[in-house]
Amino acid sequence: MLDLKEYYEGFFNNSVDAILVINDNTFIHYNDAVLKMFGYENDEFKGLHPADISPEFQPDGQKSYKKAEWMILLAIKNGQNRFEWVHTKKDGTNFYCEVLLIPVIEKTINIYAVVRDITEKKEREFEIQKLNEDRAFVLENIDVFLYRYNQQGIIQYISPSVKKITGYEYYEWKSSYLKYLTDSPLNNDVDKNIYQVLSEKKQVNYNIEIFKKDGSRVVLNLDEKPYFNENNKLDGVLGVAKDITEELKIEGKVYYAQKMETLSSLASGFTHEVNNSLAILKGNIDLIKENLSDLNVFEQLSERFSFVDKSMNRILEMIERLLILSKKYDDKKQKIELNSFILSITEDLKKVFTKNINIEVNLLEEECFVFVSHYHITQLFLSILVNSYNLMTVIKETQKTQIGNIKIKLDKVSLNDTDYWEIKISDDVKNGYNHLDIDSLKKIIEHENGKLYIELDQKNIFKIYLPIYSSEAIENKKAIDLLSYDAKNKTILIIDDELLIVKTASEILKNFSFNVMFSLNGIDGLKLYEQNKEDISLVILDMDMPKMDGREVFYKLKKLSKNIKIIVSSGYRDDKRVLEITRQDGVGFIPKPYSMKLFIQEITKLLES
Repeated sequence: MLDLKEYYEGFFNNSVDAILVINDNTFIHYNDAVLKMFGYENDEFKGLHPADISPEFQPDGQKSYKKAEWMILLAIKNGQNRFEWVHTKKDGTNFYCEVLLIPVIEKTINIYAVVRDITEKKEREFEIQKLNEDRAFVLENIDVFLYRYNQQGIIQYISPSVKKITGYEYYEWKSSYLKYLTDSPLNNDVDKNIYQVLSEKKQVNYNIEIFKKDGSRVVLNLDEKPYFNENNKLDGVLGVAKDITEELKIEGKVYYAQKMETLSSLASGFTHEVNNSLAILKGNIDLIKENLSDLNVFEQLSERFSFVDKSMNRILEMIERLLILSKKYDDKKQKIELNSFILSITEDLKKVFTKNINIEVNLLEEECFVFVSHYHITQLFLSILVNSYNLMTVIKETQKTQIGNIKIKLDKVSLNDTDYWEIKISDDVKNGYNHLDIDSLKKIIEHENGKLYIELDQKNIFKIYLPIYSSEAIENKKAIDLLSYDAKNKTILIIDDELLIVKTASEILKNFSFNVMFSLNGIDGLKLYEQNKEDISLVILDMDMPKMDGREVFYKLKKLSKNIKIIVSSGYRDDKRVLEITRQDGVGFIPKPYSMKLFIQEITKLLES
């Protein structure tokens, strides 16, 4: 008969599990599996405390020594104790294990411990935990939220990121998201889209607008598709919701920028044509006045001519604004009177703004001069005023035109011991300058040695400060005496594709005794110059012509004669071609439309240089 003691000792020694006997909190007996697990020699292991083969602290933060003794006490109290533990091998490697303590009363209380290495199991658990944590993090922080609802429209799942996007908790959204829908037309087809995905089993993509928890509006793009169970029966709808509010704003700004660029191109082309017509008109009026100067009739017509001059000057002011919109205008500084400037620009805008928008102007009785770029200051004013108009009309979310007020007040102030003219522009819009590039506006005003302050509260308030102009910055140069200038032996070549402009300019030149040749295109003009270059004193060259533009003609003329004198004629000086050419020696510039006096002065000045 097998001895029971021998049986248990054989089981103890041959077990694949590490088995230890603990007495008085130290190891007194153990099998070979223990030595193999921990990497110790036989004599090294006896007498060790469980904490001696453990890191100082367990994963829960408790010290291994105190926790080991507590685990032994619990085993004695409860009859056994099973728990997880981290042990340390002789080489310093930590590993996870599962420990079962069973107290056995012999002569004293011995604790039998069975230790199993569960490192692989714990690593898999950690991996799963990490995946779940990563998944939770992603679902909380992604820029979309996922959802699922059944055939009755009841939401069964929403990812945690719903709070980040809408501000609502899961249970708030699940109760009924329909109550968060705004009055936007985007929401008119919600039922129709849900019907399509549920009844027609189609994937649908549509936008809705909801109120966020903070009361603001957000546009969500919903991409929904039906999902089916294992029996291929419709089980509900899966959806992804994305916040596209900012995307729509950017699209709106891009559209706005494209629209303004289109208007810019139209303004540029339009002003070129108008300037040509004005050049013809103004030149002929000057010729008529010149021819009538010795007649009694001139006195009777002088008042009518003054009316024509005033009208033409007004047209020129409007053309100047169009050129600024088209970004083709000279930015040189000049003396400007602010009362007149503000009145002029607001009168222009009143004609294009709807009558629902009221512009109130409060000016000063004294003259208020500044020395600035007309281009920059007009650009600044138009940007602010048009932005206010847009925010009060078509750019409002309601798309409804409303009554609005824009107020402009001119005043004199002192900032840091420097005197400024203060131009205060306010409107009825709260916190709104969506389409304004504030940095660009500040750069403009800094370029003019001024300041720009913006206040946003119940209204938009823009305060523009421009230094007061107190002394003459430009000296009048002595003009050439046109009457005494001898032009009989001077021949002018005109190259311009506008026949009426050529005829008008020819008449003016002939009236001052110049000889005139002309061509209606660049190719013929080059031939004409090459054939008569010894006789031609100066060339008047238009920039915009068919077949060959003014820039190309210019450089071909320079090849024919290095010392040639050329006057460029164009409706806008800020044309890149004009700027490039006028930087060179022997080149003048006459803006269209030009007066007879300015026309002849520029020609004689260049001929005399």
